[in-house]
Amino acid sequence: MNPNASDPSVSPAAPHAGDDGNETWGVVLAAGEGARLARVTHLLCGRETPKQFVAFSGDKTLLQQTVERMRRFVPYERMVVVVAVDWRRMADEQLRPYPGVEVVSQPRNVGTGPGTMLPIAHIRARCPWATIVMTPSDHDIPRVESFETAVQCALGISDQVPAGLTLVGAEADQPVTDLGWIVPEFPAGQASETLAGRVTSFVEKPTAAVAKTLMEKGGLWNTLIVVGHIDAFWRHAEMHMKTQFERFRRYLLALQIGASKDQTGALLEHLYLDMPVADFSRAILEKADGLGVVRMRDSGWSDCGTPARLLESLLRVGGSRPGLRDAIRVCRRAQDEAAAMS
Repeated sequence: MNPNASDPSVSPAAPHAGDDGNETWGVVLAAGEGARLARVTHLLCGRETPKQFVAFSGDKTLLQQTVERMRRFVPYERMVVVVAVDWRRMADEQLRPYPGVEVVSQPRNVGTGPGTMLPIAHIRARCPWATIVMTPSDHDIPRVESFETAVQCALGISDQVPAGLTLVGAEADQPVTDLGWIVPEFPAGQASETLAGRVTSFVEKPTAAVAKTLMEKGGLWNTLIVVGHIDAFWRHAEMHMKTQFERFRRYLLALQIGASKDQTGALLEHLYLDMPVADFSRAILEKADGLGVVRMRDSGWSDCGTPARLLESLLRVGGSRPGLRDAIRVCRRAQDEAAAMS
């Protein structure tokens, strides 16, 4: 008898890969509420809508663009998207063109820590030997080839770094003060050429002077794109989010023993009742030693997190995509309103 058989925190030995040799799974974080762009989305959509569900230019929403980017590494049937329960219907509608994508709902928003663990528990129940590519759903990456190169590099090194997790950092082109920064270290003499290195520290929302220094020294913007073996995600959660981990461990066991959807749904509601809030970056990444980092060059990455940054992203699009002019007009109006109130 396997002594680990009843312990969901221990992975069984990996079987042979499938016919396509691919054991990579995708986690798409789509449970954000979009408060910072509430005015923009209200003007554009007629009601406040999380930005991942909005098509700012063209006919694809940010969520749909994310799923299509992830398809470069992961088949749809190996993607799990986590959403807020209030937006589940919209998510299902938008993901209908991508058969096989699994959608899981959070009973309430308690941060990206639990928001990460919920889809990982679902994957762990089905594929305990998976390698995970995790990404937010509400960012814009216009030059997808740069994203693909960076993620492929991260997949190649993630099992070689001490922490077992590798972040993708976007090359910074301006000293912004309202983004998180990664301070990387690259091999001596190869700082400008190599893509892969290690994380030395994080800087959250620096002053203007610090942001200028960070950019001059090769600091990267934290995209929250993280690659690693599922065991590494699980292990770091056990170390740094103990209360939340124990709850997801119970949930995983229910999934593994084949509990019904009604049973697992009721259990999840109960586990989330007083689930402590936790941010994945602060609770896990900033406490983990030995993280890897890959530099994503010339990608045009934007978190689209403020009207100003969304406007920059839209202006780069150019052309005459459907809805683009309206989105630009609305962003400028939201900026003017914010300036008038300051």
